[in-house]
Amino acid sequence: MEKGKNWLRWGIMLVASLFLFGACGGGTYDASGYVKSVLDAQTKGELDEYLELTDSTQKEAEQLYKGNIDTQMESLEGMELSDELANKYRQLFVNVFKNAKYEVGEAKEGDDDTFTVPVEVETFQLFAGLDDEMLKFQEEMVAELEAQALAGEAPPNEAEYMERFYQHMYDLLNERVENPTYGEKTTIKVTVSKNSDGIYEADEKDLEEIGNKTVDGDDFTV
Repeated sequence: MEKGKNWLRWGIMLVASLFLFGACGGGTYDASGYVKSVLDAQTKGELDEYLELTDSTQKEAEQLYKGNIDTQMESLEGMELSDELANKYRQLFVNVFKNAKYEVGEAKEGDDDTFTVPVEVETFQLFAGLDDEMLKFQEEMVAELEAQALAGEAPPNEAEYMERFYQHMYDLLNERVENPTYGEKTTIKVTVSKNSDGIYEADEKDLEEIGNKTVDGDDFTV
């Protein structure tokens, strides 16, 4: 197994949808509700408020949420995992997203038809220390292979080796998902302003920053 290769990449890609001002009624613009609906829909799959406040269809919203899960699964492509283990990872990623922890504060209106929405994010400690644990396991596997070779035993094939490696990593990650811990809190100010069509929209870079702070790392390398 090649040291230094990325074995699991992580990243939550949050996408802003257009806010339908008329959906709020009464001429009141709920910028905080809009931002929260974007986060809830794309991390937790809670779509009702999102569909009410944005221009997205049910199909588009579902695909946006599913797309984030699919992106994580792409990091496992080519590993030839069993269907059972691959399905475990898909559910693991769903649960990681559900562990996203954030609190949307009260929006403040600016002088130029913009709103600033504070979002306090607590970083889920999913990968902290995982490198060391997996390196230790990898060394144990190599020692086993060497012992088998000395004993004249046939080594496992590559597929069996990878299955065992990724099963162990899944077990470690799943334990963290079932017993989540969180690191520092970060407040990110999301700007909601009118686009060129005069429709309110959250700033993509601000949402990207929230996505980056949701989990404690963007890749796992051994």
